[in-house]
Amino acid sequence: MISIDASPGSPTTEVAGVNRWRKSLHVRISAEAKDGAANEELVRFLSELLSVPRRDVTVIRGQRSTRKLVRVPGDPEIIASKLMEGL
Repeated sequence: MISIDASPGSPTTEVAGVNRWRKSLHVRISAEAKDGAANEELVRFLSELLSVPRRDVTVIRGQRSTRKLVRVPGDPEIIASKLMEGL
């Protein structure tokens, strides 16, 4: 599970950093928070970044919030390493 603070409506979709206070990943999302577009972009981005099928990435909490909990299969250490590469 990955705790995410999402910022929809950004110019690009990217990992922006870590919110150590909330223990979450800050992700900027290029789609607007309308009709699930931002959630879909987040799922697309994470599946591509982590090399897992899109169907295996699921927003399990926070569909209508900027604070989300996302399920991604795989080894947590490898996932964390891939997410932190660009920082």
